[in-house]
Amino acid sequence: MQAKLHRWAADPGRRFDDVFNFVYAPATLIMAFVRVAGNRGANTPDVDGVTAADVEQRLGPGVPGRAACSGQGGVVPAAAVRERSIPKPGGSGKLRKLGIPTIADRVVREALKLVLEPIFETDFLPVS
Repeated sequence: MQAKLHRWAADPGRRFDDVFNFVYAPATLIMAFVRVAGNRGANTPDVDGVTAADVEQRLGPGVPGRAACSGQGGVVPAAAVRERSIPKPGGSGKLRKLGIPTIADRVVREALKLVLEPIFETDFLPVS
C-alpha cells in the first residue's frame, strides 16, 4: 500500500480526499499494531496498565486501532497519558516528564504514519 500511495503522490494532479479510509483499513491497523507490538516500549504498560501483549491476547491485532478510530465522524480525543519522571541525560540530577500513551493511541499514530509518510515523502528532495 505504501508503494502505491507513493506512486499516486508523484502525480501533481492527484488529490487524497479519503485518507481516513486508508488509515482505518484493517490491513493498515494490523500492520500498525504489529509495529507497535515490536517496539521496545511494547512491554511498558499504559495508563490502564495494559501492554501490547495483553491487547493481542484479549482482542487480536488491529482491534485497538479500530476502537480508537471509531466514533462520531472518526474523531475521538486521545486518551489520558501515563506520566513518568525520568532522569535528564548528562547526570545533572534533574528529572523530565515522559508521557506513555495508550496502546490504541500508539496504533493510531503508527497507522497515520504508514499512510501519510509515503504521500509527503515525494515532496522532499533527496538532500532533505
